[in-house]
Amino acid sequence: MTPLPPRSGGPGQVPAGPSDDALLAALASHLGVALAPRTFTVRGDVRVSVDGTDGGADAPPRFLVVVNGGAGQLKSLQRNKVIADAFKLDWLRGVLAPGARAVLVVSEPYARLFASGAWLPVAVRERGIEVAVVDSAGHVRLLAV
Repeated sequence: MTPLPPRSGGPGQVPAGPSDDALLAALASHLGVALAPRTFTVRGDVRVSVDGTDGGADAPPRFLVVVNGGAGQLKSLQRNKVIADAFKLDWLRGVLAPGARAVLVVSEPYARLFASGAWLPVAVRERGIEVAVVDSAGHVRLLAV
């Protein structure tokens, strides 16, 4: 597999690592489905976006995907974003597509957030949210959280 292209990093930004687009493409390849960003309007006026979903505007999505990429030491802001994204996926699936697979896609450094003994892996497992880790070579592994 071809290594994923790095994102650019700068002051105050997440350290360089695979781009979110590359992580999404790796998951799409792994699942064998086309995934693209999409914004949904829920309950008339609430707009919510995901990094990837399948299907068109007329069909309910089978996948709802949010991507969190980066490299280096995780900061609390990044951890909090993962938690918020899990909550968003759970809520959106509940109000829009109850049968959809909710998937958090993360780069390797984020995998430590889902180590056993912490509350987050238990919470995502109990809410039916899948966690996919994409390494720098573009390999995808689903975590058994």
